[in-house]
Amino acid sequence: MSVRIDAAVPVPDQHGQFWLLYGNKYVRIHFAGGEPHEDTVVRGPGTFEDWPSLAGFDRIDAVVPVPDQHSQFWFLSGDRYVRIHIADGEPHQDTVVRGPGSLDEWPSLAGFDRIDAVVPVPDQYGQFWFLSGDRYVRIRLADGEPHEDTVVRGPGTFEDWPSLAGFDRINAVVPVPDQHSQFWMLSGDRYVRIRITGGEPHQDTVVRGPGSLDEWPSLAKLQ
Repeated sequence: MSVRIDAAVPVPDQHGQFWLLYGNKYVRIHFAGGEPHEDTVVRGPGTFEDWPSLAGFDRIDAVVPVPDQHSQFWFLSGDRYVRIHIADGEPHQDTVVRGPGSLDEWPSLAGFDRIDAVVPVPDQYGQFWFLSGDRYVRIRLADGEPHEDTVVRGPGTFEDWPSLAGFDRINAVVPVPDQHSQFWMLSGDRYVRIRITGGEPHQDTVVRGPGSLDEWPSLAKLQ
């Protein structure tokens, strides 16, 4: 595998399917339920030319669901973002809801010049850990416009995440479809599958790995 996965976007009406974004390209894959969660290509690879709402972006670093808006997401790239809606049903047309704008509009991200990945807090609706390099901040996004963001905890470092020992950056996060609170954390050509428990302090433990993304057949021919 010669590419790095930058972000994962769930296909709104297809359980277990995700668009994995890398550079200005993507591939849509399906993860089967049950171990070993076999991955297969559904469509692609393709380019951002297939995503009209991403015009002017050559990379997406992270994707955040809008808490009270079905199928809406903030796509983050460097110090910019765009909020988009992805329609149910093929071809899952995407349209701009707001933006592009600057991350300066997010008070909770002060001091961060880019976000690499976002992890939902399993038992806290509207809360997410935003990861940047080996640092993180946990924030809450309020329902209702303008979805005000506030810091819940942090900033802190990966020293608070035992399961990420040996990693200095996480590039993308993919939820394990049939395992609540489990995630594949992708970094370069490696991954680790972790579990985050409900309840404070949301302890994280390794389920499998670290391993190589060469184990994911759907990513084998990406370039």
